[in-house]
Amino acid sequence: MIGETLVAQATAYSPWFEADADGATFAVEVLGIIATGNEDPGGNIVSQLVVAVETKKADDPDGSATALPGQLARNTRGTSAGSFSGFEELVRFRYEVQIASFDFFAVHFRMLPPMWLCNRTQGTLEDVLEKGLDADPVRSGRDR
Repeated sequence: MIGETLVAQATAYSPWFEADADGATFAVEVLGIIATGNEDPGGNIVSQLVVAVETKKADDPDGSATALPGQLARNTRGTSAGSFSGFEELVRFRYEVQIASFDFFAVHFRMLPPMWLCNRTQGTLEDVLEKGLDADPVRSGRDR
């Protein structure tokens, strides 16, 4: 089965992975939701999956990770994306199910491959080509 499932007020973390650039666009795809008793008077689901992005240096302990500004949130099936920057050496995702009541909420989701933004430290396109580095300004996380 593709993806992960979180239930109730769960919090989970992805493994740490290398930051391939100074910034990236991350996306979460919610594949399914089971919600009972989580609706407001208008019938809208008020519980949600929230994905935060954390970063740290390779030598730092996990507890010293810094949460980056912004988050991805979703309470229906579909995809949410956002841009993040300010990465150190390693990046991970913190997944949290936030529920508004004590009723049942479960979400099945997956993270899509990151779209890494051009690393500002590489310089101009001419500098990149001259140095023989990857000249593609946007790289997929699957190119390793």
